[in-house]
Amino acid sequence: MLTLIFERIKMIGILSSLGGDNKLLGKVFLYQGIDILIRGIIPGNVLFIIISYMQNNYKILGLNPNDYYVDSVPFLIDITYIISINLFFIIIGTIILFATFSSITRFVPTININS
Repeated sequence: MLTLIFERIKMIGILSSLGGDNKLLGKVFLYQGIDILIRGIIPGNVLFIIISYMQNNYKILGLNPNDYYVDSVPFLIDITYIISINLFFIIIGTIILFATFSSITRFVPTININS
């Protein structure tokens, strides 16, 4: 999030000089951060489901049957686990976004526009 803020210092200055308050700036960066978070969660879920399906059907990761009770590593695909892990990361990501919101208010608009 801080990287996102530092990349857009000029935009922060322009929005501030046009009358945008800290609440508006916070909403802009919150929505952008959540968008980035969702764009990461969706491909991660798809990749997990594909790998789990391949492992359960084709047994890519094999185990030595002499040492273990099973001959491959089984993957459990439970929708409640997937949803709860996704919600956990969305909540943690949103908390981090709110924590970095305070750094937006420290920028001076005139310096930001000139940089």
